[in-house]
Amino acid sequence: MLGGKRGLRDLLGPVFRARFAPGWYFFVLVGCVLLFAVALVVYALLGKDLAFDRQVARNGLAQLPLYYVIIFFAGGPLGEEIGWRGFALPRLLERRGRLGASLVVAVMWFIWHVPLFWIEGAAQKGSSIPVFAILVLANAVIFTWVYVGSGRSLLSVLLLHASINTWSYLFSEAAPALDRDALLGWLIAGVFAAVAAVIAAFWRRRPA
Repeated sequence: MLGGKRGLRDLLGPVFRARFAPGWYFFVLVGCVLLFAVALVVYALLGKDLAFDRQVARNGLAQLPLYYVIIFFAGGPLGEEIGWRGFALPRLLERRGRLGASLVVAVMWFIWHVPLFWIEGAAQKGSSIPVFAILVLANAVIFTWVYVGSGRSLLSVLLLHASINTWSYLFSEAAPALDRDALLGWLIAGVFAAVAAVIAAFWRRRPA
């Protein structure tokens, strides 16, 4: 990556680009939680039991900042986003536009995670590959929307990636049975895909 940059400063500079609108901070820190919540509400309306372990949930919320920091640095975001949105996306945006660039990054992002479906202890082990593929595609669009909207701040997508991973981890700990429910997985993927579809439609109406 450094071979295609003028130096480490050009590659890592956007990581420290923290001056973007408060609305983007709200979305990257809380917005993804609301998307999960919508899926859970639909799940409950279908008559399904939200079987959370309340004690585990309370403990998780109490330690949320610690989990967030650990996941930010060691749980995927920092190790991936410098490549996906820090290096690849800016170049792809110039050649393919927002939607095309998102699709290319989604393919790379998905392939990167494929081996984890067969590695014991990995977050993807035992998960549905089609559901994960839909989530990756949807999130690629959502992440591009956030990246461009925040003035190409890599920090914004790092925070969003950490938020999604942190809340996914806490959810799997507090409700392991729900985490393995195929229906809920499809509902979550559907909610994220719907948001991505709205963003893509907006891009088509207002091309960059």
